[in-house]
Formats: sequence, C-alpha cells, structure tokens
Amino acid sequence: MSPLLLLPSIAIGLFYGLTTGNYLILVASVLSGLVAWLVSRRKGVAPEGELRLVGQRVWLGEKRLPKHQIFWSKAQHLKVIELFSAQSLPSLDGLRSLRAVGWYPGVANAYLVGVDKVFRLDEGAGHLLVIGPTGSGKSELIHLVIASLDDSVALAVADYKGGAVLTELPWITLRTSDIEPQDSQNAFWKNLIDELGRREQFLREQGVANWSAAERLGVSEPRHLVVVDEAVAAIRSNTLALDAITRIATKGRSLGVHLLLTTQSLVGLPREILINLRSRLALAGTDDVELLQLGCKDKIGVGSSETKAAVLMHDGQTFAVQVPLGARKAPRKAA
Repeated sequence: MSPLLLLPSIAIGLFYGLTTGNYLILVASVLSGLVAWLVSRRKGVAPEGELRLVGQRVWLGEKRLPKHQIFWSKAQHLKVIELFSAQSLPSLDGLRSLRAVGWYPGVANAYLVGVDKVFRLDEGAGHLLVIGPTGSGKSELIHLVIASLDDSVALAVADYKGGAVLTELPWITLRTSDIEPQDSQNAFWKNLIDELGRREQFLREQGVANWSAAERLGVSEPRHLVVVDEAVAAIRSNTLALDAITRIATKGRSLGVHLLLTTQSLVGLPREILINLRSRLALAGTDDVELLQLGCKDKIGVGSSETKAAVLMHDGQTFAVQVPLGARKAPRKAA
C-alpha cells in the first residue's frame, strides 16, 4: 500500500498541530509519516526466493505476502509476475497457480467462464454448452475452466480436435481423444456410463434423492466435470460417446456429474442433449441464426489483446463475458 494514501491524514494532523499549538499531535503526525515511509521502503523491496502458493496465500521465498493484493507493493507485484512467468512448475500446480493472480472463484464446485464470472456446478443443471468458430477462444476457455476448478472436482476430458488440449495438459488421468485407438475411446465413455450407474446405487444406499442432498449430509463423493472439446465430432465418431453424453445431460445433475461441451455449430447436436444444456456461452463469431436458436438476442461484445468476447445465457439472464487468454500461457509439464 502506498504511503501516499496516508498523506491526507498526516497533513490534517500537521495543520491541526501547528494552528492549535498542540505539539503532541504535531510530533505524532511527523512520526506517523516517518514510519509509513520506512515501512514502504521495506515492503518496496521484493524478497528473493521461490514463488509458492500455499492454500490461498502467495509466498516469495520465506515471506508470505498480504492476503489482499491491494496491500502488495509495486515491486512485489512485478516480482510475482516475473517468477510466475519464468518458473517451470509441475503443470497442475503451475496451471492452478493462476489463483495467485486472482483466477479462482473462491468457492467449491465452481469454475470461471470469464473475468470475474463464476459458473457453479451445484446451481441449476450445472451443464454448460460453449459455441464458437475456430479461433474464437474455445480452447482458451477450457484452460481457464481447468485452471480455476476447485481441487475436489474430478475431471475427465475428451478432446476431438486432434488431441491438442490433452497434449498441453498431460497430467489429466481420465482422458481420450480422436487420435487414440477406438478401444481406448470406448473404454473412456464406458467408464463414464459405469460411473453414473455406480452413483445411482450410491444414492439408493444412502437413502437420498440427489447429490446435493448427499452433500448436505456429508456423505457424498467429489462431483465430476466432463469436458468434451468438439462434442459433435465425438458424437459422430463414437456411438458410446452419444450414449454417455446423453445420459449425463439428462440425469447427471442429480448424480453430481456435469458437462462442458464445446462445438463450432449446433448442427449435429441432438435435441435431447441441447434442451438439457440450458446454460450456453457463445463466443465472438457465432452465427447470428444460431445465437437466436440459443435464445440470445444480444450482440457479442469486442475482445482485446488479452481477452476474447462472449455472451453467457444462464438462469434466464444474459451476461457479457470476457475470456482471459493467460491460462494457456501457464507452465505445463507432466508432474
């Protein structure tokens, strides 16, 4: 925090001390200014050492920085950015260290879909459809989602765009792509179908109707998020994919299993899936006709050198969204 913020109080103290002859206030004001200057000098020098994220607190070497970034000095901000850009952390830690610069919802069972825009898995259906042409930012959004996920959410990723997302995120354990053998792809989708059946049995044994009720009793397991990049391609290439995605879309909410599907167009996306994905995010470049089909009458805004523009339709409302591009730049190396 800059000592300039204290100048008004110090000036008032000096003025009051001089005009009233109350030299005690005068001395106190001078000492306050001196202490503020010394503290700013000490905090202005960023400590050396490794950049670490412990819980929700940022450490530089052996020094823990203040919880709120407003209290960081400019030197500390610059040092964090410098070290974050340079460090070769294991990919999971590196990607989720984006929390150090504020890319974290701050709540469980939630992820970011844009700057300061949180999407919660435990509200509504918890499914999200993302639509946009090539280059609109779908992969950037996937990176942001994964970066901001709470540690307790289990993640499965199917990449039907040549495996690019999985190449950059090699630590994801439950995954498949269109470049893998058909048997491997089938095993992925069958695993998800079996998981739905297992969770139905789990709820029956616990005597509760849905996953939220199990969470309230403290007996539930982590929620699952299934990310399918280029969902239409996945559905066309594998009948098990169509079966698994349809089952999750129709009854996944009550079982704590949620979808995030990306597609370039609504063409080829079965209606049974579409009507159950009531939260939709359209990126810049989406066809106007398809925007109307999604129920969006608003124009998509303009992005910047650091963001991609989008519009989110959720819970009967429409929100302008900016998807940050920085998640793709996070260090990614197999742990």
